[in-house]
Amino acid sequence: MVLILVGWRSMVDAPSTPGGTGFSSAAAHATLTELLREQKPHPVGSPQNAVVRDRILAVLRAAGYQPAVRAAFQCTAFGCAQVENIVAVRAGTDPSKAILASAHYDSVPAGPGAADDGSGTAILLELAKDLAKRKPPRSDVIFLLSDSEEYGLNGAHAFARDPDMARVRAVVNLEGRGAAGPSVMFETGAGNAALMELYADVVPYPVANSLAFEIYKRLPNNTDFTVYRDRGIFGFNLAFVGHASLYHTPHDDLAHLDRDTLQHHGDNAFALVRALADANLDELRATGDASYFDLFGRVLIKWPGGLNLPLAGAAFLALVALLVVRRSELRLRAAAWSLLLALLTLPLLFGLGWLLAFPLGRWPGALMLDHPSPWPARAALAAAALLCSVLLGAVAARRGAGHYGGWVMITVLAVVTSALVPGAAYAFLWPAVAFAGLSWALARAPRGAFWASAIGAALAALFWLGHMVMLESAIGFPQSAIKLLAMAPLVWAATPLWARLLAQPGTRGVIPVALCAVLVVGASALAALQTTTSPDFPRGLNVTYQAGDGGPPQWILQNVGQIDPTYLSTHGFLAAGAKQTKVRSLGAIAFAGPVKAAADLGLPAPSFSGAMLQQEDRRVVLTGKVRFSRESFMSGLAIGAASGVLSLRIDGQELWSAGAVGAGKEKRGQDLSKERHVRMGNLPDRELSLELVLDPSATGPVTLYQRLPLPDSPEIRAMVQGRPPDTLPFGAGDSAVMVKTLWPPDRGTPVAP
Repeated sequence: MVLILVGWRSMVDAPSTPGGTGFSSAAAHATLTELLREQKPHPVGSPQNAVVRDRILAVLRAAGYQPAVRAAFQCTAFGCAQVENIVAVRAGTDPSKAILASAHYDSVPAGPGAADDGSGTAILLELAKDLAKRKPPRSDVIFLLSDSEEYGLNGAHAFARDPDMARVRAVVNLEGRGAAGPSVMFETGAGNAALMELYADVVPYPVANSLAFEIYKRLPNNTDFTVYRDRGIFGFNLAFVGHASLYHTPHDDLAHLDRDTLQHHGDNAFALVRALADANLDELRATGDASYFDLFGRVLIKWPGGLNLPLAGAAFLALVALLVVRRSELRLRAAAWSLLLALLTLPLLFGLGWLLAFPLGRWPGALMLDHPSPWPARAALAAAALLCSVLLGAVAARRGAGHYGGWVMITVLAVVTSALVPGAAYAFLWPAVAFAGLSWALARAPRGAFWASAIGAALAALFWLGHMVMLESAIGFPQSAIKLLAMAPLVWAATPLWARLLAQPGTRGVIPVALCAVLVVGASALAALQTTTSPDFPRGLNVTYQAGDGGPPQWILQNVGQIDPTYLSTHGFLAAGAKQTKVRSLGAIAFAGPVKAAADLGLPAPSFSGAMLQQEDRRVVLTGKVRFSRESFMSGLAIGAASGVLSLRIDGQELWSAGAVGAGKEKRGQDLSKERHVRMGNLPDRELSLELVLDPSATGPVTLYQRLPLPDSPEIRAMVQGRPPDTLPFGAGDSAVMVKTLWPPDRGTPVAP
């Protein structure tokens, strides 16, 4: 088990050896250094984003291209922005088809975006230089450096309406959610069997599994790739997720971007775009999906997903036949105990995980994700799973339980997942196939049953220990109960081995139980002693001033993780009159955090002019003109719970309506009874028409807001510069939020009936 954990480490870090594609991380880093020379944030519409845009254009022109800036005002379900997409084309021999190589060049307001997505931008620029020196590929290669990905995939949506999009048959999209780790291929598209053959053939260090694909496509998360995939275009979505605590912070900079990660990401992009550009794209269309997983980032194991259900069914029938042949295992008492212990595995693991969540994830200051020293906690969880299997094995040996209850559970789940989510089936399927097949193949061999169980358990350990580590990028150690539940197949597979061992004459089960308990306690204690944050693994902390007609001026600390009490006390957030309570962030979104009263800084709020309110068939239509201040770097609408908003239209573009919700992944999660946040980019000197259709009986607030840079004052400098060294601004960063209420009218500017 320890060896497997150590082996899995090769999947946590990016490969340190270049893949032989000709991509140079040194050259890409030099290009990125030039693009982000000032290392300043460059959100859409900002002057700094225009600087980065012009530098990208210069690199493409120097490589022999004639790049174009394609501008559009684009709204999506998540917001609006004035985008400036950069497009360049490497002409192929068949201009009727094209490959889209995509990355976005805008950043969030808090960080310079070296990883997200300066890394992808620099890689595509290096690829453009490389292809310019080679003979023309079979298909055109369209390089798209999209704008405003961060504010709602606006650039990708704008390009989806571009005439060039009609020629696109496949996409390679590059993303970054962190600053390190391997480049993971986490999303493809329907009918990917032939596509995964190509991926396995050309990618030097593949890191991908179809379980991640199945999970991701059911989540509300989106990247630019989502826009193209929802239009039926296949391809590859690549990202790295290591050091996620640096994501969307000032440390998303050149110094913290891992060079091995950049090399792996670039190798993958070079290999895939070249292969797709020279492939017969019609032959890559398949009717079925592949199931796949990589083995330590060195080789991709793949097979047609349509084989999963027949294989799972065969394993189930083989297991049933095995039980029939070995009738002694079907004694009612032994079978009942075997199944009972298999079922007890789940609450036992959950309970152990709940207890371990306190030292591993809820210790004061512990991070939700991206623990600086995760291995003691991982060892504690692995030891807890081992303890669970030993305990259950000891009971099974004492009660004479059969050895097949856990394997019945694994095999049944293999059948169920093969039928419902084929891409997720492999982690149940191959242990079940190995156990059932080897049980028959080794039926006459000495200790054949033991070796069948051992090999099946080794496969279960290979998959489920790795999945436990993989879960850290989504839920972290505070959810240790869920992480341990993911170890259930490993416990089911290992329990019969312990039962056989502990059933031997003279064997005392108390010794391995005690040793496992010592391992759990020792690893947990070591994990609890680890530093949970550092400047390189920071917590998020934004200093936000909020004022306007939504309430009195306030200072709000928006945080990820626990805030240092000394900081709170020093700056008056624990003083008399200060509180950590529920407030309305942006004037409409419920938020609980440290708050204290603020002086009026006299900053401008967004304007809403020409307002009209009309009653129409049990609904209210609110229209008007919106204008944001020149100094704002982010703006938008905040829509509170129970606001009664039925539809929203900005400058003639419908963002969503009650009848359209659910029509496409970009509109998932837009439950009209819940709070929503519609971001808009930097839109100086632009007047926008706004139309809101509302339920007149609703009382939830709807506000306009704009974020401005914090002005300079001794109090503000003290709060910003005195921030604990293990914290950083994140997302929108430090800002002054000015609010204007649109609905209900009695809270904001009166409007004409």
